[in-house]
Amino acid sequence: MKKVSLIATDIDNTLLTREKELTPRTCKAIQAAVANGIHICFTSGRAPFALDFLQKEIGANILLGCYSGGMTLDNGHKVGSHPLEYASIREILKITRSLQCSVLAYSTDDCFSEKSGYWEKYESRITGHKTKLVDFESLIDDFERTDEPIYKLLLMDREEKQLDETIGIIKSSGIHVSQLKSSPYFDEINPPDVSKAVALQDMCAYFGIQLDETVAFGDYYNDIDIFKVAGHSFAMLNAPDEVKCHATDVTAYDCDHDGLAYEIERLIEGTCRQSV
Repeated sequence: MKKVSLIATDIDNTLLTREKELTPRTCKAIQAAVANGIHICFTSGRAPFALDFLQKEIGANILLGCYSGGMTLDNGHKVGSHPLEYASIREILKITRSLQCSVLAYSTDDCFSEKSGYWEKYESRITGHKTKLVDFESLIDDFERTDEPIYKLLLMDREEKQLDETIGIIKSSGIHVSQLKSSPYFDEINPPDVSKAVALQDMCAYFGIQLDETVAFGDYYNDIDIFKVAGHSFAMLNAPDEVKCHATDVTAYDCDHDGLAYEIERLIEGTCRQSV
């Protein structure tokens, strides 16, 4: 393959172990890649504040493809910005209220919820960033007035069947958004045509990098789009088989055994394995 100029990686169960840990070997592999002039981009549904601790732990400037491509950052500078339409947000909130589905809304720097409860506390615990309790109608009105973007809605339900029902109703309503389940209990709502692939394309345009100089890593269905545009792609060994078939390659080890670090080390050495 051509030289590697940019590596994009998913976070959960790819960069991090199933226990949400960043291993020393993975940290060193990323540091080595940066030292060798390779850009590293985290592509995630997470907000920027939920990725800060990883940058600090690694100790290097990492590009951030947040909100599944909705907002892309280089050291705080917005490289790409693709927010939801306010009208679409209002229509979705009407549906979720009627079904009593939990919703989080994400802006540039904050996370919002209409009610305190399990999911609001879960998000605050995972990210270390306190979720703000607001009235969504007032929030959307204020944001539209000041042109403040909302990049993502996260629908959550501990009953997968109920979440799937909500997803189905939104899809049948004709609201023009992109929906993707990032876990059995989470449904991410983004602007139409926004995906992790958009984050990669925004970064390549910003740095003048060709897409065939990029490598993408991921483990779930929301990584398939970036696999399709990257020059080379690795599905994690722990990924579902339906995801693996969309990648160029599969990592030799899973996320709990430094699968990402092993492949980055080989990429740095210029010995990327042949496709499987």
